[in-house]
Amino acid sequence: MKTNNKYSLFVDKKLNDTIVFESKYRSEKFESIIELIYPLEKYVLWQTVQNFNKLAKDGDLNGVQVIEIPQKEDTIDTKNLVKLFEDLKSKTEPFFEMYCKNSVPLAMLSVSEGGFTNALGRIQQENKGFINFSIGSAQELEKQKEIAKKIIRGKMSFYIDGTSALVLSEIGFLQKIYKYLPNLKVSRSVINLLADITDKFLYSPGQTGHMGYSQGRISFSSIEQEKRDLIRSNFIASIKLFETNPQNIIDISLVNKMDCFSESKIPAELSDACILAQKEKLPVLTEDFLYLKMNEFETKKVAPEYFSSWALIRSLYEEKQISFDEYLEYFGYLSSYRFRFLTLNEDDIEKAVFGDGGIKIVNPENIRKLNFPLTLSEEYGVFFENAFKVVVRFLLKVLMDDTVTLDITEKIFIEIMVSFPTKMNKKDLGQLFLGVCSSVIEKHKSRFVLQPKTQLIYEKVDKLLRATDIYNSGSKLWTPNQ
Repeated sequence: MKTNNKYSLFVDKKLNDTIVFESKYRSEKFESIIELIYPLEKYVLWQTVQNFNKLAKDGDLNGVQVIEIPQKEDTIDTKNLVKLFEDLKSKTEPFFEMYCKNSVPLAMLSVSEGGFTNALGRIQQENKGFINFSIGSAQELEKQKEIAKKIIRGKMSFYIDGTSALVLSEIGFLQKIYKYLPNLKVSRSVINLLADITDKFLYSPGQTGHMGYSQGRISFSSIEQEKRDLIRSNFIASIKLFETNPQNIIDISLVNKMDCFSESKIPAELSDACILAQKEKLPVLTEDFLYLKMNEFETKKVAPEYFSSWALIRSLYEEKQISFDEYLEYFGYLSSYRFRFLTLNEDDIEKAVFGDGGIKIVNPENIRKLNFPLTLSEEYGVFFENAFKVVVRFLLKVLMDDTVTLDITEKIFIEIMVSFPTKMNKKDLGQLFLGVCSSVIEKHKSRFVLQPKTQLIYEKVDKLLRATDIYNSGSKLWTPNQ
C-alpha cells in the first residue's frame, strides 16, 4: 500500500494491540514504515511530558514557572534565570544576614529557608555564617564532653534531634557509634526527615547534575553516582538502626506542644527532641543549642542538658572507642559545613600528621582535614596571635624531633604555609614562623646534649628558609642565629 505518512507506534503488550499516536508528513510517496514501537510505559511518559509542558507554558501548573532562555551564539543567555534566582534570594536575604551577624537558632534559619537541608546548603554555598553548635568557651565545650562521656559510660538514655541525626548519618558515623548508645531515643519526625532526604538522593535516569545560585553566580555540580549512592545508603542504614529499637521511637502530637513559635512553628524534626527531653528530663544531642535556649525563654520550661555530635565523637576518641583518624575525618566533615567552634591544638596537629599510634605514619596532607583557612581564621573567632602560637608549638616539635627527616619537615612546612589564613605575604609569614622557632631553640640550646641533634635542627631551619624563596618578597631572610 502506498502512503504519504510515516508512523510512530506504541504497543500495549498486555492487550497485544497497536495504536497510532504520531504521524509526520513526508512529501514523497513510499511504503508504510514503522519508525518506532513504544511500550505502553514510554507512551504514558511521552504523554505526561507533553501535558506537563503545555500546562507549564499556560501557567496552569502550581509551583512551576517557565523561564525563557535565549540563545547566545554557541551558548545560552542566562540573564532571565539569574533574575529569577535573585528574586527568590531577595525574599530570604534579610533574615540570612541577621543570622550571620547575630546568635540566632539554626531552627529559625531553617524556617526562613524552607527546611533544615536548605539552611545547611545556604551557609555552605554562600560561604557565610556558621552552624553554632557551641558558645565557644573552653568550659562549655568541656561540659558538653562531660555529658557525652556520662552517657557513653552509663549507657544512659538521651534524645537526638534532626540536626545531629543528619550530620551523623550523612557521613556514615551513626553506624560506627550506634553500639555505644544503646538507649538513644528519637522522635518519629526525625526518622521522617531522614527518609525525605533519602528520596532526594534517589537517581533519576537522565539526571546530569544540580543547578544552584550563590555569591552572584549560577553554579552547576555534576552527579557523582558512587558518592550519591553511598550517602543514600548511609541514610537508609541510619533509619534501619533507629527502627531496630521501636520502643525508643517516640511520637508526639501537636496536642502535646504549646501554642508558641518555638513549638508550633519550628519543624517537628528540630523541636520534638527538646520537648520530649524536657518532659522526661533527659539530655539532647543537637547541633542547635540556641534553639533550646529560645524554647526555654519562650515557654519558661527548663532547657534540657545538651551536647553536640562533635563532643560525642571527641569523647568516643578520648574513651578509646574510635581512632584519631576517625575523629579527624569527622572534624573535617563538620568544618566543611562551617561548624563553629571546632577546637584544635598542637597535639591535634601532631596526631593528624604522625598518627597517635606507637609507629609514626607520616601524612602531611592530613593538615588539610583540619581546615586551617576556616578553623584558624579571624572570621572564625581566632586571633592571629593565638593561631600563630598553636602552629609555632607544633613546628617546634617537628624541628626538634630527630626522627623526622629534612624532606618530611619541608612537606609539613609547605602544607602549613599553603593553608594558614593570613593577609601577610607568604614569604614573610614563613620567615616569621622560622624566626620565632629559631629564637626559642636558641633560648633552650643548653638543653641539647647531643651535638648531632642540634646540627639537624639547624639544617631543618635552613632548608625551610630556602623553601620560602618560592614566594616572592623583598623581606630580609631570617637566619637560625637571629
